[in-house]
Amino acid sequence: MTQYMRNNMHKKVVDLIQEGIWSIQQELQQLFQSFSLPYIGGGQDKLFWTGTLNGKFSTSSAITMIRHKEPKMHCSTKIWNSCLHPSTSSNIWKIVQGVFIDDSVMVDRDYSLASRCCICENEQDSMNHLLRHCSFSVKIWIWICSIFGFSLPVTFDDIWTRARNCSPLIRETWITAACSVIKELWFQKNERLFEDIKPNEKQFKSKIKKMILEGGYRMKSNKWNQNYDLQIINFLILVQRAPGFGVVVRDHTSQVLGILSGSIGIGTNYIAQVYGVGKVPWLIDMRWRKATSKIASIIYMHSFRETNFSADSAAKRGSTLAAGERHIIMGRPSFLTRIELP
Repeated sequence: MTQYMRNNMHKKVVDLIQEGIWSIQQELQQLFQSFSLPYIGGGQDKLFWTGTLNGKFSTSSAITMIRHKEPKMHCSTKIWNSCLHPSTSSNIWKIVQGVFIDDSVMVDRDYSLASRCCICENEQDSMNHLLRHCSFSVKIWIWICSIFGFSLPVTFDDIWTRARNCSPLIRETWITAACSVIKELWFQKNERLFEDIKPNEKQFKSKIKKMILEGGYRMKSNKWNQNYDLQIINFLILVQRAPGFGVVVRDHTSQVLGILSGSIGIGTNYIAQVYGVGKVPWLIDMRWRKATSKIASIIYMHSFRETNFSADSAAKRGSTLAAGERHIIMGRPSFLTRIELP
């Protein structure tokens, strides 16, 4: 700051205008070289709020000007994808946002500790090392990338761009596979730390394939008629399924008497709900009356799909059948490992 500026700190804009024309002193001209001065019009002065285009003040515009703005996340729409399970999306979002604690974070907070990756036991523990450089992680990435014929992703953006030239179904399958790997690598570290479960490569791969298989229920895109798509689908046992229904029959002591699994084929949500809750439409009314004529009493109890494990398992088996196909099993089948109480 020059001596002139110190002596004239209380000058106002009106002191720089003479007869309606800008009159900038020589000592101040260097401050105005980088921008043009506004045009001076006649009439009285007016007060404008620069936070809005119309010049009027509003509380929302004031908050917008002073609030702290986080950088825009370009991958948010990709993470919160309909083909990904919400649990997977939420955990990927936490990693991207840095909502986790590892040894590198603790060291940055001035904690003194001897850090070591609990998986490979070679390098310092950090999320970047765990997901990309750990020897166990590298083996998993090489395995999953070899299935799709991709090179190993280096950043999160690489995950979204690797399959951009593939069919919509393969893109969804790859995103599901890659995000499942990231999530399970993180969860495996927690299991090693808190439950002392050692990493097992074979079990880990089986878990990833199971998550991809279950993710197939959420995939709605189409595949291309080419060998590349068919090879991946066959290897991952990925089948695009039709809507299915499952019925579990129990007695008064909650013992399973039998199950019915079937495929609806191409149907509406209304028809699917009819199979689930027993509200019979007119087109099968007579068939329903005949089926229930020999039953003394029927009690319907509503249960959400997320807690109705047995019926959900039966419905998943039904979705793999051909349209209109039905399977009836008497007694409790082996795949019903969990039976909830009504």
